[in-house]
Amino acid sequence: MWRRPIVTGDPADVEVAAALCMVLLGGAAASPAQCVSVSAVKGSSRPVYHIIVSQHLVAAVSRLLTTLLKRPFSSQQSGWFIDAAEAKALLKAARR
Repeated sequence: MWRRPIVTGDPADVEVAAALCMVLLGGAAASPAQCVSVSAVKGSSRPVYHIIVSQHLVAAVSRLLTTLLKRPFSSQQSGWFIDAAEAKALLKAARR
């Protein structure tokens, strides 16, 4: 079972996926693989994460990210990029 991490340093992509899943499912434990895919982008000067969701979750995840991260995430696409600060915000939201 996934445990809510303490936010220190830049989070691992699996932590970001699990946190997003927890927030999306209202705290219910689920495997991130069933919910969302998050991968750290290699070769960038700062930590960047690529979030990809299945089509049936796009609207819900778009609304969730827009609300939590206070910037628009289009529901017309199934993938978005977030930075380390936004990833940490997702982890903090999952801990609430």
